[in-house]
Amino acid sequence: MASSPNGCAYLTQLVPVFDAARSTLYPAQHACYVDYNRLTNNLTLMSDATGQWDSTVQQTKLNVHGETPISSGNCTVDASNS
Repeated sequence: MASSPNGCAYLTQLVPVFDAARSTLYPAQHACYVDYNRLTNNLTLMSDATGQWDSTVQQTKLNVHGETPISSGNCTVDASNS
């Protein structure tokens, strides 16, 4: 859950982690890390290859019809239907 005493407009970036194993390690080996940036309307998946937010990551726009789903070894995000 994310909140701000000043309202949702102050939340510019969220990084939810989806991990069925509930690992306490970072980055968790089989978790799906998704970065959402409200200012750019981008969704980004953390790189499987490096476990970092780097040049190998995949990005897509949220709610843009025709955007190709992005995926990692741990998850797939279809942003055009989100």
